[in-house]
Amino acid sequence: MSALVNSTVNLVKAQFENIKIDTDINFDPIINCFPSKLNQVFMNIVVNACQAIEAKAIQIKTLNDDEEFEGAIAINSFEEDNYLVIKISDNGCGMSELTKQKVCEPFFTTKVVGNGTGLGMAISFGIIEEHDGMLKVTSVLTKGSDFSIYLPVKNSV
Repeated sequence: MSALVNSTVNLVKAQFENIKIDTDINFDPIINCFPSKLNQVFMNIVVNACQAIEAKAIQIKTLNDDEEFEGAIAINSFEEDNYLVIKISDNGCGMSELTKQKVCEPFFTTKVVGNGTGLGMAISFGIIEEHDGMLKVTSVLTKGSDFSIYLPVKNSV
């Protein structure tokens, strides 16, 4: 899984050079998966995190031109109840409760018209379910968001 995460991070870093992305993959089991589909999930979540960070940076610059803000994303993995958990955390603009509830609904977007289809997270949610996994989202408005992807670890027989 670390190779998938790292390849996604390398692609995103090329587009969002001003955002610090740290990875700490401590738990890296071999799991049954569709790698290209999971790459799409990681890409959607990490790019959304970068866009949330950029939105916060614009807000800060507008409100207080002197304040420094460093955008950061942390990606780590661990085991929890026989699941591989990949947690993607950002210090972006965060989400309201309503946005958090709708984030995986098809065609829901917080972006201006023409900048988003509202399908990225809906597709990601479907891919995670296809892998018998779960997605848990926590977020605090103005503080950032955490997306935790749970993928089952198969016990060897």
